[in-house]
Amino acid sequence: MATLPPYPRGRREIAFHEAAHAVFGAMLGLTHVRVDVFASQPLSGFYQFDSKALKSQSVPKEEIPPEELDLAGLMWAASYVSGVMAETILHGIEVDGWLKRDCQDFRTARTLLTAGSGHDLGLYYAQCLAGHVLSANWDLVAQIAAEIQVRGWLGGEELTRTCAGREQCWASVVDRY
Repeated sequence: MATLPPYPRGRREIAFHEAAHAVFGAMLGLTHVRVDVFASQPLSGFYQFDSKALKSQSVPKEEIPPEELDLAGLMWAASYVSGVMAETILHGIEVDGWLKRDCQDFRTARTLLTAGSGHDLGLYYAQCLAGHVLSANWDLVAQIAAEIQVRGWLGGEELTRTCAGREQCWASVVDRY
């Protein structure tokens, strides 16, 4: 099992963590609002997307084919674990198996995936997917993280412009996975 550097994490780790959430948000077609690294102690960060816009596009669960619902759950779970997976890539930590973390992102991903099955296999797949997508787009994650480190935040329009044009790359990574 892989271990991350001990907490408290620095501004750099949190910037990469939140940048990974932003990259996944773009991949999921979310409308970015803002990403921040807060100066409070211990340091923390936050990626915000427009949940009202997402809800307005919602389709009733009953109308979604089960295989698409499973894929959507996996993609959403991967978006939640992507921050921690970015930290493993940043520190050159090889994840060769299950990564277990007791943090809000992992608890949310686990809830998305284990409601019916009662086990964490989906969480493992979400970690793998997040690792593949982030590795294939590490230059983008690093670019966003660098801006966040310098300024402490990045607005939605800037995130959208920075992530534009990556849709084909994301689709090919997900298809290969």
